Amino acid sequence: MQFALVSRLELDHLNSLFEAACAARAIPFAMICAGQAALAPLAPASAGRMLYCAAADRASVLLEKLLFTDGTAALHDPHFICDHPEILFRQRGLPTPRTVFAPAPDDAGLLRQVEWLGGWPVVVKQPGLEGGRGVALAHTLTALKSIPPGALIQAFIPHQRSWRVTVLGDQALASTAMRPPTGDFRANAPGFSIDAAAAVPAGLEALAISAVAALRLDFGGVDIIEREDGALALCEVNFPCAFDFQQQANGVDIAGAIVEYLARKL
Repeated sequence: MQFALVSRLELDHLNSLFEAACAARAIPFAMICAGQAALAPLAPASAGRMLYCAAADRASVLLEKLLFTDGTAALHDPHFICDHPEILFRQRGLPTPRTVFAPAPDDAGLLRQVEWLGGWPVVVKQPGLEGGRGVALAHTLTALKSIPPGALIQAFIPHQRSWRVTVLGDQALASTAMRPPTGDFRANAPGFSIDAAAAVPAGLEALAISAVAALRLDFGGVDIIEREDGALALCEVNFPCAFDFQQQANGVDIAGAIVEYLARKL
């Protein structure tokens, strides 16, 4: 049995947590970086391999697919691609912001879509990015017309705070209230702060677990908005996700839980 971590060297804040979790459980650990895979001491999958990809770049994702063979336990099927998770959320009745998946090519069409979303401002979201990148507010038609291809637009929901709920299987391991940096609306942008005194709203963790299951994942970091009236709105599920700040703030051994989960699955 071996734990194989596909990652990048600059993700040491996560890599070190997995290495320590494996060491504490006497499980052999191997980290494989794209471009250096031939140098990794990788055991054959026939001996039992646990696989987790911590990096989201294309080369790492492809490497994960190559390593996902018979005898491998992972937290998802790397070959299942969901390019518009918001559609799956909506089909399952999960509360999500109103979304336009295909912005109109003309001014009149865009204005009708903005009106349907509830008016200005609207959120512009470029799929596939992380850490708040690719998410912005558009206040004018001029700004909206310059969005990149493939981006979607969503209703902007004023909110008290955002929550990151880290889910593994059918359990919420950690729920953390996050406030955006000054002058920003993105709670996961660099410089965010943690609201340790916030009480976990009713239904928050159940919503997060449902969102992860909707995307056929065993693990994910779920971002949920707590509106000013207390209602919840599901924004996205991050997989892979950075959970080191939660492990430190909440005292939950998330890396260890992942290792043990995959060992049971294997």
